[in-house]
Amino acid sequence: MAVNTLNKQEIIDWLLEGDVSIQYQVHRDLLSVVRNDLRNRIALEGWGARFLSKRRPDGHWGIKFYRPKWTSSHYTLLDL
Repeated sequence: MAVNTLNKQEIIDWLLEGDVSIQYQVHRDLLSVVRNDLRNRIALEGWGARFLSKRRPDGHWGIKFYRPKWTSSHYTLLDL
């Protein structure tokens, strides 16, 4: 069985093809490069925009900040 091995740069290149939130994390955590332009795009496109679009008009994801327990704003923001 052949195993396809990727080198570090190939992995980074592959990650940089993904969602803008992944691109931002790769630059920040793997390349130690500050990319505020990418960070600012997270709320406007891709997974970040979809996630934020699920908020209620009052800004919460649940009924209140801590209710209901696992789907409230508190726990949702912890996931972020």
